[in-house]
Amino acid sequence: MSETGFAFSAEQNQFRDMVSGFFAARSPMGRVRELIGLGLPLDRDTWQALARELGAQGIHVPERAGGSGFGAVELGIVMEEMGRHLYPGPFLSSAVMTTSALLAAGGDAAEGALVALSSGDRVGALLIDTLDDPALLGTGLSVSDTGRLEGTAPLVPGAANADLWLAIARDQPSGRLGLFQLNDAPACQPLGSLDLTRPLSRVVCAGLSCVRLAHIDTATCERLWDEWNVALAHELVGAAEALLAGTIEYLKVRVQFGRVIGSFQALKHRCADVLMEVELAKALAREAARTIAAGLPARGAAAMAKSQAADAAMHAARAAIQLRGGLGFTWENDTHLWFRRIKSGEMLFGSPAQQREWLVAHLEATA
Repeated sequence: MSETGFAFSAEQNQFRDMVSGFFAARSPMGRVRELIGLGLPLDRDTWQALARELGAQGIHVPERAGGSGFGAVELGIVMEEMGRHLYPGPFLSSAVMTTSALLAAGGDAAEGALVALSSGDRVGALLIDTLDDPALLGTGLSVSDTGRLEGTAPLVPGAANADLWLAIARDQPSGRLGLFQLNDAPACQPLGSLDLTRPLSRVVCAGLSCVRLAHIDTATCERLWDEWNVALAHELVGAAEALLAGTIEYLKVRVQFGRVIGSFQALKHRCADVLMEVELAKALAREAARTIAAGLPARGAAAMAKSQAADAAMHAARAAIQLRGGLGFTWENDTHLWFRRIKSGEMLFGSPAQQREWLVAHLEATA
């Protein structure tokens, strides 16, 4: 699927419509709330249909490894629609984090795992010892000279549903970072999370047998981090657009002082401000995805995309709650579910302030 300028191609727009239609049919808000009430088990039927009908889990995986052979732009389309429909499956952990780590590793073992993940038969989780800074990777997870993984991953998305485990850890004999595949499932401790649609777990590894898939360097870790941030930026943009659209519809029907409140100039200005921020975030996210797809360094583009997407989405979330008045805070209204997803995503892989620090450091380094 090719793309010119800031506009999607006809094929990409058709794909986006297919993804949106899939989630509207398979994961409406009623179903999302049902899964939340059940403790968020994986809906296997929807997960496998997502792979079978759309090839979403392997959208950016080469065809030889069971994927669709596209790239970061198409992955962004999927993530944007997931944010728009608040899909609660482990896509970020399995199809983004775990899959991108396997793609970076390469080799026959990684390719076999990619086939299993792309088909939807397996669900992956990547153990890392920080969600704040790629420079800190390998400080809390290590592998002994006998091939045993030790340490704790404090916050792991998607661990509750995983059956294929990877870890980025430091190889004690060499002191180098590596990507390891675990032979045994680790101990998972569910954590309370603000985001009810993306549970987190604390994962403890006490001498678990593992095999090294590849050595990885700092540059690779930063590249993975950038890919994760760009994918998450798309999700935040989708969530922000959904909230803004819902807020505008609410303003069109809510009557106060004998008038539809959407006719008040101050509320129009508030929505226009949100729209401008979201459109900028969308442009930055898509440009960052194109940068990655072209194989170019994306540190600056990823930092700009994630920071702007997080800020715009939080602005949209606050406006959605405030402009609904007391209704926006109630459990029965869906607004708070998007607010929770956005607030969690704002901090994941680095807050907006951290992203801007990385951007400044990148600009200084490349000046």
